[in-house]
This record gives sequence, C-alpha cells and structure tokens, in this order.
Amino acid sequence: MYFFQKPRLAEHWRKLRALNDEIRQLTPVLYSTNIAPTVTVSPTNNIHLISKRYNGVNYVIAVNDSSRPITATLTMPDTSNALVMFEDRMIYPSSGTFTDTFAGYQRHVYRCGNEVVSIDIDGVDAIINWNGTAGAKYTLQSKGDLTNPSWSNEQANIPGVGGAMSATTTAASAESFYRVTSP
Repeated sequence: MYFFQKPRLAEHWRKLRALNDEIRQLTPVLYSTNIAPTVTVSPTNNIHLISKRYNGVNYVIAVNDSSRPITATLTMPDTSNALVMFEDRMIYPSSGTFTDTFAGYQRHVYRCGNEVVSIDIDGVDAIINWNGTAGAKYTLQSKGDLTNPSWSNEQANIPGVGGAMSATTTAASAESFYRVTSP
C-alpha cells in the first residue's frame, strides 16, 4: 500500500490490518477464473458487482459508489443462503432474491450457498444440516485440524433438494470440522 502520510493513530492501523486481512482472504477468489452464475441488482445506477466461483462456492462483491445510502435488490440464481463476510450475518434469499442496504461507499461480500446451518450430535454421529438447491450435487467433507489444508470426503454425490438437507457421518475425532461443497 502507498501512504501519502504514515498513519499515526492506532485506529487507522487497526482498519488497515482489517482491510489487509479481508484482501488476503479474498485473493484466491479474486484470482479465480471459474465462471459464476449471473447476479442482477436493482437499482443498477450506483451498485457495482463482481461474481466469482472458487472451490465450488459463489462469491459476490457489491459496492455502492455513491455517498448516499442505497437499498438494493440482488438476485442470485440457486442461492438459498448467503454469508455476508466480514459482517457476521446471514441472508436467506427468497427464490434467490434479497434486499440489502448499503451505506455510502460501502461494500458487501456475499459467500453464497452451501453454508452449514447446524450440526447435531447423536452419540458418535454428527448430523450436518444445510440449505440445498434442487438438482445440485453435494459433497460432505471433514477434517480434524484446521491447520491441515486437506479435507476428507465423508459423502459424495448427495443429490440436492430445494431447501433443508442433512447428512450423517461418524465423527472421526472428538474435535471435527465440516463443510459442504458443490462443484
């Protein structure tokens, strides 16, 4: 980054660190050449979008280029839920459509679909619940250590239905991590 003047306040350094962390998390997404479904927005005059697909997940970055707050309606095909990254909130579109509010010059980063909604434990079994899309194929993956970059397939080619889905697997260890992917 280039600075006209070196930041002097601790608050400025915190914000720069947060921005750097966001860019680092999004770098593989931004470099992805995989085609993502078309996303539409209304009104179209001040909200700009880019959509990417990375590791079977669709991402949408939407930015308000105006100083005025704007409420926009976004349509993302086959999306039953979206994590708004860096904001700790979820959105549950109806038929792939939802409304969100943007402050002046604000951006939202949406990580769309396949979010694990809950995990229930029944003895040694873990029941993973998520919202699916009709016609999609899902793979349940796990790992025992988040520092390990590899995920193990627990179940593959799970046929998607529109709405709530679940898969049951035996927990490999006392501490297991799960994710659901879709090609």
